[in-house]
Amino acid sequence: MSWTLSRYIAGRFFSALLISLLSVLLIVILVDLIERLRGADATFGMLLWLSVLRAPTLAAKALPFAVLLAAMISYSRLARSSELTVARAAGLSSWRLLAPGVCTAVAMGLIAFSAYNPIAAAMADRYDVLTARIGGDVNRLSVSAEGVWLRQGDRDSQFVIHADSASATATELRDVTFFEFANGENLVRRIDAETAELTQGAWLLRGVDYWDFTLDDAIARVPLNFHQVPTSITPDEVIEGVASPETISFWKLPKFIESLEKSGFSARRHRIYWHAQLTTPLLFAAMMLIGAAFSMRPARFGGLGLMALGCVITGLGYYFISDLSLALGFSGGAPLIAAAWAPPVAALFLAVGLLLHLEDG
Repeated sequence: MSWTLSRYIAGRFFSALLISLLSVLLIVILVDLIERLRGADATFGMLLWLSVLRAPTLAAKALPFAVLLAAMISYSRLARSSELTVARAAGLSSWRLLAPGVCTAVAMGLIAFSAYNPIAAAMADRYDVLTARIGGDVNRLSVSAEGVWLRQGDRDSQFVIHADSASATATELRDVTFFEFANGENLVRRIDAETAELTQGAWLLRGVDYWDFTLDDAIARVPLNFHQVPTSITPDEVIEGVASPETISFWKLPKFIESLEKSGFSARRHRIYWHAQLTTPLLFAAMMLIGAAFSMRPARFGGLGLMALGCVITGLGYYFISDLSLALGFSGGAPLIAAAWAPPVAALFLAVGLLLHLEDG
């Protein structure tokens, strides 16, 4: 009997959660598509595809709120139908009735970072590639075990830049090679340099070896002390060009962090994001308990509207605190593990406190 009831409650919560998630995805796609149609510079099909590619990443931020709403909906329905009252009369405690929902929320949290996150990351990476192609933006940076790769230029002339390492502020590259291509395919110059400093409007190269493949004696190497390569990019654009953690699969992120730090860049943001993904099961459990705590009140007692409002305000409050904590973590104002784990742990304690107050008096 108890196992049957647990499956029933878990099924009610899961169905409500599935509807909430699909609704969030649909709303995100529609809102993003409407924004794109205002300044449409592509076909409707391409704009719709871009919105679909971006939707999983945007919706991921709303997943905890979807869990909160699903718990509020499912347990309020159980309360209105007096099913919770009957279960309590049969000797089951509130904690026993909440266990199926908590287990379902934890399972969904595990799926969220182990399966949903890699899919969303792949779609977000594809989105970045397509938007860069549509906008004609060729200033892209990637970091791998082989070093730093940067691309700059326009549709007529492009530079592919490789460096073994870079400074944390991205103003200096070390052991650099510049490859210049004309018309996107013809190699016209190669420049090797010991260092390349990013100044206003140009790369300042020192310790240069220069090859011009448009000349008859292109094989000859020309050593230079200094050389300049014009550029329109800034240090901020280089740093921002590092792949966002949202575009990297949870399973690939540790290796990317290692490559990022080896290349000289700060990986603090990516480390915090990785820890934040690990907290997803804990966060989903906390949100489920908060939603249930505000919804298990018997309908005959009234005040369900105020309880729902309190539930939503509590959820929004969590988002504010979480964003503040992550901002402190990104800036170095708080330890990265504390920045990622403190909000979910605090939410779980809040949920347990609410249940003890509302259910056990």
